[in-house]
Order: sequence, then structure tokens, then C-alpha cells
Amino acid sequence: MSQIYSTEPVTEGKVLLHTSLGDIDIELWSKQAPKTCRNFLSLCLSGSLDDTRFDRVLKDFLVQHQGNPEDDASSVGPKPEYHPRIRFNHRGQVAMVKGSASKFFITLDTADHLYQKCTIFGKVTGPTMFNVLRMGNIATDDNECPEHPVTLTSVEVLSNPFEDLVIVHTNNRHTLAEEAAAAAAAKSQVVARKSIKNTGMLSFGPGADSSSDSDDDGNGSNRGKPPVLAILVKSSHDVDERPKKRRKKNKDKRHRNKERVARDEVLVARTGVEDVEGVAATQDATTEVVATTEAEGVEAEVASSSLADRLGRFKKMNPLDLEDDEEDDY
Repeated sequence: MSQIYSTEPVTEGKVLLHTSLGDIDIELWSKQAPKTCRNFLSLCLSGSLDDTRFDRVLKDFLVQHQGNPEDDASSVGPKPEYHPRIRFNHRGQVAMVKGSASKFFITLDTADHLYQKCTIFGKVTGPTMFNVLRMGNIATDDNECPEHPVTLTSVEVLSNPFEDLVIVHTNNRHTLAEEAAAAAAAKSQVVARKSIKNTGMLSFGPGADSSSDSDDDGNGSNRGKPPVLAILVKSSHDVDERPKKRRKKNKDKRHRNKERVARDEVLVARTGVEDVEGVAATQDATTEVVATTEAEGVEAEVASSSLADRLGRFKKMNPLDLEDDEEDDY
């Protein structure tokens, strides 16, 4: 099969048939059969093939389209065009019915006996060939017509090799007056859509939108409309009075005062001296010495209240007896 396709010339032009059984992709040989391809494209662009049927199905042979129903039986198609490299040697070949200007068929198998009798102008490509095979397997009556009609809904020209071939769709033709009226109606719809305002929107502050609806202007033109709710929002920077922050009490200072009172009570109990101001001063000096010795790596327990203890022991071991010394002198 690949050898057969390689002998065929390159196609130029492409159309897509939209049928009730799926799409059919057809590529055209516009250089090898220019007259036939031009005639087929003119039918596609003018809409003559829209909403028509495939009226004949021969199983394992071909599927035929009825062409343009308005075409006269006496009309003659373009002259036959044959090419030695394009033959009925595989399925999917698209050709014109002999003597017809609009009827065409698609082969379902080889048909060498039709060579130089019908002009081949295109071929079915891609997976759309399976839709053609489905069409060839449907049930038919005694006249070889499908029992369930197969409709060609529309034709889409994907690639037009003839630049001068531009035909207006006959089914959608309009006069200049109808086109002007349709354009005016579309323009009025756009203007009406722009003029509609949403009166249910909220206005955040006065003057937020000068074009929005406001209260009654005194003429009664806004009566019956829902009132506009104005909401004023203040930020934290707009507040005049701010609560003052309370300063936290110095808990460390209180704690140090309690420690000092407890330390004074201990000194009074040891020395028996009620006036502890001097002793407290001595203790403060001792504390500073202890802090200095701790920085140098000396233990804190050696220097704690050592001066007061030494003074107490010294008084007990060496009492002062001045009277005895005076008697010895005299």
C-alpha cells in the first residue's frame, strides 16, 4: 500500500465533509484535474451540497452522493481529466460520476475497470476513512438506497488552491437593506446593554462614584429606586484617642528589696545588733567582692558574709579587759 501511495502526485487543496456518520477528509489533485476540482470547490463554497444525502451504497464497491438536487439532468460536467499516476487501485478514491456536474462517489475497494471513464480528483485521508467504511456497511433496500438516510450536513473548505474562486454562500445571502438593519439592531443592543446600571451596589463613602445613582434629586426622578447605603470606614490611623500603655512594674527591683530585708534579719540574729545599717553597708561591700571573685573563677560561698563571721569570732576569743591592764600598770 505504501508503494501505491508513493507513485501518486502531491495533492493541493483540502475539504472536510461533515456527515451524519462522521467527518470525511478529502485532499484534492488540483493540478492534475483543475477543471473538476474547480467545479467541486464551487459547489462546496456555494452551499449547494449542504443538507444533501448519499443516495446509493454498493457494498465493497462505492458510496455515491446525489449531488446538487437543483441540478438539471441535462447539465454536463467538465471534460474528463485523466492522469497516468492516478488510478482506481485502492479504496478512498473520490471521483465524479460520468456525465454529471455534481454527483461524486468514494470507492471502497479497487476498481480498475473505471479508469478513463470517471475523473478522479481527490482521495480520503487519515482515520476518516473508517467513517466511509461504516457508510459502506449500512443496510440498503432493493434499489441500493440506505434504509436510514446518511446526510451531508455541510462542507468546510480547509485549503483553496484557486485564489480567484470566492463564492458567497447562497443559503445565507442577504440584501444590503437586510444587512444594514441587522447591523443597526446589533448596535442598539450594545447601547442598551451599556446604559443599564446596577442600583443595588453599595457606595463606600461620599463621592466614590459620581456616575452612580444617588438619593432623590428633588424632581422625584429617583422615586421607587432602592436607597443607596453610604458606609464610612475609618482606619486605625484616624482614631484620635488611643489607649495609653501601662508600664509594667519592675519586678526585679522588688525582688532585690525582699532579699535585702531577709539578709538584714539574718545579720541581726547573728550579731545581736539592732542597727543594721552599718552591717548592711558591710554586707553590700562583701557582695561586690563576691561578684568580682566569681568573675575570676573563685567560689561564691567563700566570700559570703565572711567578714561579719570573723568579727564575731574575734570578739569572743579576744575580749577587751582594760581594768586589769590598768591595775598592773599601777
